[in-house]
Amino acid sequence: MASAIETAANRLGTNLETAKKYGLETAGINRRILPYNAYVHELSQPRKNIALIFAEGELNAYQTWFDTIGNTKQFYQYTLWHEINQIIRELKAIIVLLEDALSVPEPVTPDPITITGQYGGEFTFLEPVIEPDPVIVEPEPVIVEPEPVIITPTIDDSINTNMVTQQVINFNIVNGRAVGSIKFLATNNFNPYYYNKEIINIVQFKTPNGSILLTKQNRLRFTSTERDEVINYNENIQENTRITVESFVWEWMDKPAGAFSNMYSVNISETESPKPIASGFMGAGVVGAIAGLVLLGFIVDSKVGK
Repeated sequence: MASAIETAANRLGTNLETAKKYGLETAGINRRILPYNAYVHELSQPRKNIALIFAEGELNAYQTWFDTIGNTKQFYQYTLWHEINQIIRELKAIIVLLEDALSVPEPVTPDPITITGQYGGEFTFLEPVIEPDPVIVEPEPVIVEPEPVIITPTIDDSINTNMVTQQVINFNIVNGRAVGSIKFLATNNFNPYYYNKEIINIVQFKTPNGSILLTKQNRLRFTSTERDEVINYNENIQENTRITVESFVWEWMDKPAGAFSNMYSVNISETESPKPIASGFMGAGVVGAIAGLVLLGFIVDSKVGK
């Protein structure tokens, strides 16, 4: 049956092998890292005084590393840090066991007692020695500290139609061209995940009977401090005197159906002020906008940030 020192030495050897997997040999310990069996042999050898000197040297090297290098940002609270902390605990427990073993006195051989019998004969015998009860030293309990848990935050990239509002500033037909501006505003419902990310504005110019004259794409970029943008338009509408302008705001790359705003629609003409139409959800209008972009290509308008 293994002694308490041998059991503790084997636990220490296991800790050292685990620490090696996490970079012990390159961590800067000022001590030669021995193999598992060598540690067990040195600490559980019969010469307890030699084993004690070895254990104290090991403890000094690991404790010095832990108090200096180990508390830097590179190692603090990482797996290697926890393993070396456990090695220090095991070495302290082994040193206590070795010191206790060295403090046990050598067996005392009693002096012989000689008595003379009644008829002249002599008898020699040893007085029995009463041994004290053995002192049982319980090893220090091993406390295994849990490794730090890294929690990956959940990213909220949701989109809804209440995140951006649209407002016509001015829009008229001048000399056969649609000339005007639309203001885009990130509302208090705007998801901060999309700050400083490009989102898309698609504008369609349509005749009163619904034929698409022109489809254009523009880029919008909002930040926490710059929450509105104005896009200016000056487009050839093929001599039409009355048209409908439809404006969409959506996320282009990975959520083509992710609408930041309901469709914004306004009727414009040569002689009258622009007349906004009640907003509708981006349904078939988006499909038409996509088809228009594919056929006509992407044309980026001038954009003024405010």
